[in-house]
Amino acid sequence: MQSKDNYSLLINSVESFERNILDWGNYRIGYFIQKNKDALKNNEDTLFLNLNQSRLLIGVSDGAGGHPRGDEASLAAGRVVTDLKDDPFEPLNLIEEVNDEVINLKAGAATTLALVAIEQDYVRCFSVGDSEVLF
Repeated sequence: MQSKDNYSLLINSVESFERNILDWGNYRIGYFIQKNKDALKNNEDTLFLNLNQSRLLIGVSDGAGGHPRGDEASLAAGRVVTDLKDDPFEPLNLIEEVNDEVINLKAGAATTLALVAIEQDYVRCFSVGDSEVLF
């Protein structure tokens, strides 16, 4: 899989919903994120996407309920993914870096992480916490 595009996307704290469809090589990638209409507080979900010529990363992080600054924790996780420049992709290093960024908030914050990586026509899914990837 090769693409000429480099692109990153970071969506956090939507007021209603956001959606789009992107083409990347042989893939068509769609995303949709919506605020819980019943929730009175800020949305703690972050949607992120990072693609380059040989790799696509897409996923969500969701601030853990009952923990302070969950919105900031999920945003920190998304920023780590969208800022990633390393090739080859090292998933455990990325997960450790996300954890370090959340710990650096020094607030007892927590977030989930659900991530899909597509490289060379291989799809790998990673999950930390109770967010899931359905494939």
